[in-house]
Amino acid sequence: MNKVNVKIRHVIFSLLLIVSLIAFIGMSQNAPRLEPDFIRREPYYATAFLSESGTSTNPYVIGSSDDMHELSRRVAAGERFTNKVFVLGADISELNLGNFKPIGTSSYPFEGTFDGSGVNFVLSISNTSSDYQGLFGYVRNATLENFSVSGTISGRSYVGSIVGFMATGGTIRNVYSTATVTASSNYAGGILGYLERGTVTNTYFRGEVLANYYAAGIVGGAYNSNTITNSYSAGKVSANSTAAGVVNEMDNRYNTRSNLYY
Repeated sequence: MNKVNVKIRHVIFSLLLIVSLIAFIGMSQNAPRLEPDFIRREPYYATAFLSESGTSTNPYVIGSSDDMHELSRRVAAGERFTNKVFVLGADISELNLGNFKPIGTSSYPFEGTFDGSGVNFVLSISNTSSDYQGLFGYVRNATLENFSVSGTISGRSYVGSIVGFMATGGTIRNVYSTATVTASSNYAGGILGYLERGTVTNTYFRGEVLANYYAAGIVGGAYNSNTITNSYSAGKVSANSTAAGVVNEMDNRYNTRSNLYY
C-alpha cells in the first residue's frame, strides 16, 4: 500500500466517524457543531519495536500483531509507559489479535497515549473468569484514539471493546466498535466497561452488549466528575438488571453529558 493511499484511508476513517456523529447530533435542533480535538499525526512506519523514543515527534510505532502482544506483556510486567506515545504503522489497516491479553492491569495500568491511526483490531477474547477485558484492560491518565474494534470480548466484570476500566483521568476519543461485548457479572459497555474519571467523546457503537448487571451502549458504569459527549449507540443492549442506551450513572455529581443518542 503506497503512502498516498494510506493517507486517503486515514482521512476517510476520520470523515466517516465525524459525518456519522453529525447525522445523529443533527436530530437535535440546538445541537452544536461537532469539532473533534484529536491530534492528526504524520504517517509513521515500523522498524524494530520500541526502537524509537516514544515522544510525540518520535513515537513508538507498532507494526504487527506481535508488537501488540509484546506491548501487553511489557505492561503486565510493570512498564506503564507513562506519557509515552504509540502509533500504528501507516501501512496497516487491520490486525487480528485473537484471544488477546488486554493491555494494562489494575496493578500496572497503561498510562501512555495510543493512536490507532485508523486501524481496526479484531478480537476473540474469552476470559469469563477475569475482570478488565477489552483491547485495553485497565488504564490511568491515558489517551486512546483513532481506531475501531470488532469481534467478541467476554469477561467477568468491567468489559468494553476499547477498555475495561478507566481510572483517574484520561481520554477516549474518535473510536467505534461493532463487537459483541459480554460480562458474566457486572459492567459491560460497547466502548468502555467502567469510567471512574476521564472523558469519552466522539464515539459510536453498532454491536451487542450483554451483562448480568449494568450493560450500556457506550459506558457500562460511570462514577462522578467525568465527561461523556458526542456519542451514540445503535447496538443491542441486554442485562438481567439495569440496562441503558448510553451509560449507567453510578453517581451523577459533577458529570458533563451532551449530544448522546441511542
